Amino acid sequence: MSTSDTTAAPTKNQKLVSWVEEVAGLTQPDSVHWCDGSAEEYDRLAQGLVDAGTFERLSDAKRPNSYLARSAPG
Repeated sequence: MSTSDTTAAPTKNQKLVSWVEEVAGLTQPDSVHWCDGSAEEYDRLAQGLVDAGTFERLSDAKRPNSYLARSAPG
């Protein structure tokens, strides 16, 4: 598991960083991703979900930037 690194955290809020580290310790995720809210991040995360089969891109003409999300893909 890669844990959060306070130097990589986009915040100086030590209580938040400590909480994230505590929850990561309890849940043992493969990684911790700090969101920055950028358009690039949105596109990257959405494409990853499309590639995994969780998201299905809807018609850009009818529903720009919209996806169908399946909780049980496949």
